[in-house]
Amino acid sequence: MMQLHISFTRLMNMLKNYFTIAFRNLRKHSFYTSINVIGLSVGISIGFIILLFVLNEYRYDRHHENYDRIYRIHSDITFGGTHWDMIFAPSPMAATLASDYPEVEAAIRFRERGSYLIKRESENIKENNVIWADKDFFKIFTVPLISGNADKALAEPNSIAISKKLQTNFFLMNLH
Repeated sequence: MMQLHISFTRLMNMLKNYFTIAFRNLRKHSFYTSINVIGLSVGISIGFIILLFVLNEYRYDRHHENYDRIYRIHSDITFGGTHWDMIFAPSPMAATLASDYPEVEAAIRFRERGSYLIKRESENIKENNVIWADKDFFKIFTVPLISGNADKALAEPNSIAISKKLQTNFFLMNLH
């Protein structure tokens, strides 16, 4: 038992000596120490940012039931010396992909329309983030419906699907 106590004391003295020498060297070479500490902290910070970016990309659209079968068309266009890298595609491409490629189960088009003024009785309400989509939207994306039939929701021209908040804004205002 005595031998163990002596070796533990020697170990503690040795570690204390190592830390004392390290601290003296860090103080003696403070400029290089600060460069190393700043470099290490920047490197760790960038590593965490990259990790967060990768995790976000990995989780993108995972809330949809068939997320592993959903793809987005990406366009890379050069015209007249100008290069565009965008997520837009020609409108007929959705129907062409669905008809010419049997691997494509369904194809839809989105179009962001910005904001609209909606007339409700005597007032105009500005609605932001209006998006137009094809009728197969609910076949591809898992969006829970409160009421209605997903197969018929966007089948007819001028038909809409709205959120619960929008329903409250437009239809329940009359009750008050």
